[in-house]
Amino acid sequence: MNGQKKIIIAITILAIPFHALSQHELVDFFFDKYASNEKISDISLNGWILGMASKMSEDEGTDILEKITKLRIMFTDEKDIVSKAEIKKLKRDVRKIDFEDLMTVSDEGTLVNFMVRKEGKNITNILVIIHGNSDFILLSLEGNLNLEDLKQLDFDIKGGYIFKNLPSDKA
Repeated sequence: MNGQKKIIIAITILAIPFHALSQHELVDFFFDKYASNEKISDISLNGWILGMASKMSEDEGTDILEKITKLRIMFTDEKDIVSKAEIKKLKRDVRKIDFEDLMTVSDEGTLVNFMVRKEGKNITNILVIIHGNSDFILLSLEGNLNLEDLKQLDFDIKGGYIFKNLPSDKA
């Protein structure tokens, strides 16, 4: 085997771990990159906490919390903490691991990207990326949901009302 083929094989083998990053690792890497930044707030809730909140609540529609295994939110209202290039790279990278755009909403200089990852008819991951002139929010939700469940989510953000109008049978 000549030297050039050995180099190509070595590069391919070295690249496999980076290509095989799961959603969990890719998004967590993005969160962790900013975790030590004082201007970023980061909230992480495990599924058992959400399940307990669901059982304790008397409100309707909280049963969806039992289907969520992890919820993580990062936000800042400081300008340019997370660059547009980094946001673009995050969206491009998650699309490579089977995320698809569910919808995009643009309103008064703020762009909201709703992205989902499905296994069959089940939605296993939701990413909501909100970025505008001076703010950034990243919401990552992991679980076992369907489109009907998404209608129950009450996103108090620009464009969040659109979930209420999703068709139940979209595959």
